[in-house]
Amino acid sequence: MIIRVQYHNGIYDLISANTLQHLILNGKIKMFYRYSEKRWITIGVEPMRKDSQVLAPYSEPERRAPQAYKNPFSWPNNLASQLSEINAQLS
Repeated sequence: MIIRVQYHNGIYDLISANTLQHLILNGKIKMFYRYSEKRWITIGVEPMRKDSQVLAPYSEPERRAPQAYKNPFSWPNNLASQLSEINAQLS
């Protein structure tokens, strides 16, 4: 998503959402245009997001199995031998 911003020197620019977050955290922009509200948001004056949404990474305990999503397309090591046994039984 492309977002309109105004820097502290008055220059306007179009940037990505990821760049917006970086520039806000580093104090590089004065305001940005929030399309959903059709208005400009002034940094430090108007509410943006909760700090936890912008700054903090996910800190809850991991609930997934450790290897569950590592490679969803990998085959079990013994699959070939299992298929051979099934084929032998069917023959």
